[in-house]
Amino acid sequence: MERVLTKASGKIGAAAEAAGRRRLALQAIAGAVAFGLGLWGWILKAPPHDANGLLNDLFRTVQLITLHFPTEFDGTLPWQLQIGRLAVPIVAFAASFHVVLGAITRPVRLAMLPLVSDHVLFFGTPRLGDAATNRLVTRGHRLVFVHPALESERVDVLEGLGVTVVTADPFLPSVLDDLGVASARAVFVATCNDVDDANLAILVVEAMARRRKGGPAPIVAVEFERDDLADELVATVDASARHHAVRFHRLSPDREGLSIEVTAHAAALAGKGEGQVHALVVGLVGGWRQALSRLIVALQARPDAAPIVTLLLGDAEAALFAEWRAARPDLALIADVRVLPCAGGLIGMAATRAEWRAATPPPSIVVVMREDAEGLATALALRRDRDDLRAEGAIVLVRQGREDRILSRLSGDGAAVADPPIAFGGLLREETIERLLDPASERRAIALHAHYLSRHAIEGWTPSRAVAAWEALPENLRDANRAAADHVPILLAAIGRKAATWTGTDAATLSEAEWAVLARIEHRRWAADRIDRGWRFGPVRDDDARRHPCLVPWEGLSDAEKAKDLESVRTLLTLPIDAVNRPVDGGATSLSASLAGQGGRKAPRSGERNGEFG
Repeated sequence: MERVLTKASGKIGAAAEAAGRRRLALQAIAGAVAFGLGLWGWILKAPPHDANGLLNDLFRTVQLITLHFPTEFDGTLPWQLQIGRLAVPIVAFAASFHVVLGAITRPVRLAMLPLVSDHVLFFGTPRLGDAATNRLVTRGHRLVFVHPALESERVDVLEGLGVTVVTADPFLPSVLDDLGVASARAVFVATCNDVDDANLAILVVEAMARRRKGGPAPIVAVEFERDDLADELVATVDASARHHAVRFHRLSPDREGLSIEVTAHAAALAGKGEGQVHALVVGLVGGWRQALSRLIVALQARPDAAPIVTLLLGDAEAALFAEWRAARPDLALIADVRVLPCAGGLIGMAATRAEWRAATPPPSIVVVMREDAEGLATALALRRDRDDLRAEGAIVLVRQGREDRILSRLSGDGAAVADPPIAFGGLLREETIERLLDPASERRAIALHAHYLSRHAIEGWTPSRAVAAWEALPENLRDANRAAADHVPILLAAIGRKAATWTGTDAATLSEAEWAVLARIEHRRWAADRIDRGWRFGPVRDDDARRHPCLVPWEGLSDAEKAKDLESVRTLLTLPIDAVNRPVDGGATSLSASLAGQGGRKAPRSGERNGEFG
């Protein structure tokens, strides 16, 4: 019953929103009908014999549409006049039609909230574009946005898309109960205040602990913007979530948006497997630290050459980057980073660009991270000066803080651009939400960890916090497994293969030379991922201080460590098809347990080398 009522209220809400957007047109049509019929009726009722008579009929018609007209019904009036005066209230109703419908549907939706289940809650400023919201609703997801104060026009738009909007303070325990948090499928928290987000996430996790048992674990996803607070806040919320069997995920729209686009363009990014991969980054705004770290990891597509990362920065941006770089003394192991001053225009001085062109290969990807208008202007400048920057054929990604309706529609000389810039970041991507809601999305990472558990049991390695079921792993270790799985398209593109058509049986067709290339790339990716997470080289491993002796070039590894990298890629690319694609009846736990029980199958590290990385 609640599904029927929810669906019906959604349809009515959509009609209300559509009426709200078209209310001026509705008023104009209703007014024109009323005026036309009214004038026609008066001409029939009191035929004008001269200009004064026509003016009188016009005056009577104006009285009609302003409701100054007798209310009695009798047969002496022409039907045109009767219909005309009956059409007059439609003019007034058209002005408030959407308000009336909203007043009907809003209480119904709010009353249904404690009864619904598997809905998706968003606390804070909605970070979804309208198009993504509409697609998620169309796919059957029930979305609820909770905010202390949204503009009424924005509420109308969201409710028209089928979203339930609640104006309330989520820190009140009664509000969480009224929202049905205990039965929610997922909760996304992004209030633009990291401390508030952490506190609210803890309240949400405790409310979710009262859910009914059975079914997939609920999700709490939180956006932490400040990197100087993130490690501690993530660890605190993650520990509480694991204690209550809730899945935790740290949101980063910039990082995740960049990752989605990089994966989609893996073949273009990896190129033909020759020469250094080169990325040009213009500006630093938003979550640039996380986005830049993800980009450097994704660029690991060559076995022997670190990618070149050129940053075109202003003075203030260069100072921020220098601070970020100083905290990563081993960055040179995984990236050849070059900073160009951006003075004298959007893309720097011509002389500076000429010197840069002579020393670097053409970039295969350009990432623009500037404020919306500046980012758009930079994208246009890049398009005009591609020959100068040798960016022809490069993927151009432009960070946009709001929903993009421009970049994809850019045209030149009256024709659509063949490779328009691509917007990323700022807003949550529907792919991110779908991935979190779909347990199948993590099968490869879960299978990778399950193989590690199997190998641990065979080898008898020293126990660590990584020796646990997937759901009990700290989020940083789960994310390390995801990072390895996410790099598969880059690995395959580096040897000329496509992830879309790859199956586990295809691994048998690879030569030993190709496996050797993949092992070297995997080591580079692993090192980049570790450095991203704050690790650095140390002669002796120290988990608390985040030091590791394997953060060295491939040639500095022992044969045993090289074998682990080879084993890692063999495991990733030869996972049983049913392990990656089959339905998960009992959630991630059953998959992890079943794979761990495949005795004798070797496994790589679980986001680590024989122990936890922290």
